[in-house]
Amino acid sequence: MKRISEKLTWWLQQNGTIGEEDIELYTYGINQLFMDLVDTISILILALVFGEIAGAIAFLSSFCAMRRYCGGFHANTPCRCYLITIGTACLTLWLLHIVELPITMMLGVVVLCGLFIGKMAPVQTPNKVLDRNECVVYRRRAVIMWALTGCLMVMFWFLGLKKPAMGIMLSNVLCVMTMIAGMFILRKR
Repeated sequence: MKRISEKLTWWLQQNGTIGEEDIELYTYGINQLFMDLVDTISILILALVFGEIAGAIAFLSSFCAMRRYCGGFHANTPCRCYLITIGTACLTLWLLHIVELPITMMLGVVVLCGLFIGKMAPVQTPNKVLDRNECVVYRRRAVIMWALTGCLMVMFWFLGLKKPAMGIMLSNVLCVMTMIAGMFILRKR
């Protein structure tokens, strides 16, 4: 994927779309976009296999919205990232397939996740250190995303869309788990 990103960036530079000084940045961005597309397509294929498309879409949307501001664990290599992503997706889809919780329990889980997010977000990584003001902004946005996804979960539940509601709850749990993993790794360094 890196070679494709480099060739595409070179082509953009040759056509005058980007300047030579931006090549490295665009190569990185295009590579990230390709990796995100591969992850998303892989998860949607797995969702088809599990028969859980609606839950998977709700999970992915909610998780991506919150994860951006909550921070947490990041794998060291693209291959490791892909394997961890696919592993957690399989676990999530399996849980979506076999578990159905009452709304009260789901709300309880999401509220606990929200308390943790409100207190601990954002969890920084060595590659992304935030200043005090950025931390305040990220925490506020993390809480807003948590509240929005929580409201969507309740709305989905009452509309009879229990799998998407469960997907959102599981995204909250995974978001908190990645935050805890990130905190643990930072303490080890």
